[in-house]
Amino acid sequence: MKLNNDIINYIYSFLPIVDNKVNELNKSILDLHLNIYLAVTNIYHIIYRRNEDYSSWLLNDIERWMNQDIATMNGYTGKYIDIVIKTSDMNQITDAYFTDYWNNMYSDPESKLKEYIKRLSPIESINLYKFLLKINFPNRFRCRTICI
Repeated sequence: MKLNNDIINYIYSFLPIVDNKVNELNKSILDLHLNIYLAVTNIYHIIYRRNEDYSSWLLNDIERWMNQDIATMNGYTGKYIDIVIKTSDMNQITDAYFTDYWNNMYSDPESKLKEYIKRLSPIESINLYKFLLKINFPNRFRCRTICI
């Protein structure tokens, strides 16, 4: 059975129009978390001169970002607790849980970091990326024009 072109055009009228630019934008949004993961791991790998402990420094700085640059010995911020809940599948958090959470992260940092960043919202992952750049390259962000 062959459908009439008018019927086909009518059916197609309900579908969203996707051109190459929209398709490219959608792909870049979907790849955002992976790109941020790759960027931050590469930055830390280079900064710490390919030292195997670069992931420890990265995890430490992520925890710093989570607690809004406040030492965790002074307590946990709401942002910190919200992110731990979001990235750990836990609904209730006890003080003892934070130690287990970070022991788990340090047990296999590369795969855990990838999963961690994937669970952040796009805005959170971008803010994390900006924070990590700011603390590692502070002079780059003080100038008013593009610094090279």
